[in-house]
Amino acid sequence: MKRLSLALAATVLTAGAAHAQSYAQTAEPALTIGVGAAYAPEYSGADDYEATAIPLINAKTEITPGNTLYFKGLTAGLDHQVDERLSVGLMGTYRGERDSSDSDTLRGMDDVDGAFEIGPKVRFQATEQLGLEANVLFDTLDAHDGFTARAGADYAMPLSEVTMLTVSGGMNYGSEDYVQTYYGVPTNRATATRAAYSPDAGLTHFDANIGVRHSFTQNWSLMGGIGADYLIGDAADSPLVKEELQPKVMLGLAYSF
Repeated sequence: MKRLSLALAATVLTAGAAHAQSYAQTAEPALTIGVGAAYAPEYSGADDYEATAIPLINAKTEITPGNTLYFKGLTAGLDHQVDERLSVGLMGTYRGERDSSDSDTLRGMDDVDGAFEIGPKVRFQATEQLGLEANVLFDTLDAHDGFTARAGADYAMPLSEVTMLTVSGGMNYGSEDYVQTYYGVPTNRATATRAAYSPDAGLTHFDANIGVRHSFTQNWSLMGGIGADYLIGDAADSPLVKEELQPKVMLGLAYSF
């Protein structure tokens, strides 16, 4: 499962939330399930693409006043509403494995196991449509033994009574262990065409996504999205990176209860 695809799916699911409300701002329980297909790079930095089936899951419920449990794609969390605009919480997400067989460029590299990352997040709903959010996520399965951080914004607006548009973007940071795992080349894995490389911690990429959700019946919705990551810094300079711009597209069908 590619993180690029899942990030875009999350943006598309967010497009289903009226007026870009955070989960904790919507007290009514809700459930949306579906399936989609994404076309995205084989790994972060690849110049070859593949189609991947992805789950579309969006569920939330207020377990106690001001505390909301939610699931969105392969991300889950608990939000606490501090006031009408500010919420804090704990979230967890799954980062897919990377196999050396995914690409000729990776051949001979060590496989990277899937990672379950967990950490704090904070969200500020600046307006009814504009939200600001930041998180720090730590690896719990020894896949990369590091952490990532993201700060971003999302803006949602109705295009009609049955169509919602969401635009989101952010900047992403990776710790040294994280960057070494996904963009580094150990000396014993270097080849004539792949030099040894030891990157440092820092900003890894900017992301931008556009998601649209169109409800053609009371329960059924068609979802679509386009997006891209743009690799920067030491991540972009890696011998494993063939393209700094990493576009992706997604289309899916979902049912809301």
